Amino acid sequence: NEKLVKVNQEKNEFLSIAAHDLKNPLSAIQGLAEMIARDFDEMSKSEILELANMISLSSQQMFELIKNLLDVNRLESGNLNISLGVFDILPVLEWVVKDYQDRAKVKNITLHFDRAEAEYHALGDEKILRQVLDNLISNAVKYSPRGKQVYVRVSKNKQAVRCEIQDEGPGLSEEDKQQLFGKFTRLTPQPTGDENSTGLGLFIVKKLVEAMRGKVWCETELGKGARFIVEFRTEL
Repeated sequence: NEKLVKVNQEKNEFLSIAAHDLKNPLSAIQGLAEMIARDFDEMSKSEILELANMISLSSQQMFELIKNLLDVNRLESGNLNISLGVFDILPVLEWVVKDYQDRAKVKNITLHFDRAEAEYHALGDEKILRQVLDNLISNAVKYSPRGKQVYVRVSKNKQAVRCEIQDEGPGLSEEDKQQLFGKFTRLTPQPTGDENSTGLGLFIVKKLVEAMRGKVWCETELGKGARFIVEFRTEL
């Protein structure tokens, strides 16, 4: 009975947060679309394009939340489709870093990538690995103040390949660290460029990394940034 009560409470919390987070961007889309329909004849092309971009941003926020909700459902229902194998993770890491270079530049953030070897073979699933790295690097850019640095490093030994994503953001308090990888966690730090945050990203990251038999943790101090570390095994 206690388990059923807990599951029911989590379901209600899940639906409440999902409805709340979907309501704001949906309201924005509705209002902006009505504005274009009502004032179209009086608006310049640049004004219409500006409103269209705002609609696009709101729809992206909704898409991100829905995608995260579906990921959580897959993880908790045991329907995660994973194919483990040993492969070179460097091309995936390079692709994700390159993908975020322009986004970092918008906030005048310099994204560094350090590697010493030509190959880094590790156990994982390429698609899931890309999702993990994308989420961690996205967070580093999202929560870093303008003009700061983000460092992505990869290293290896005989047992593991380690990826580190380090930022110069606000860091985390002891209270925040206790709930860091929780579901629907709302931490004290906020995105610094009006980006969206669902409170699900790190929960998903932890579940995905563990599904690949890896480990993820965070080293941080309040006011001194954060360093997220992911370790992948080098063999089955």
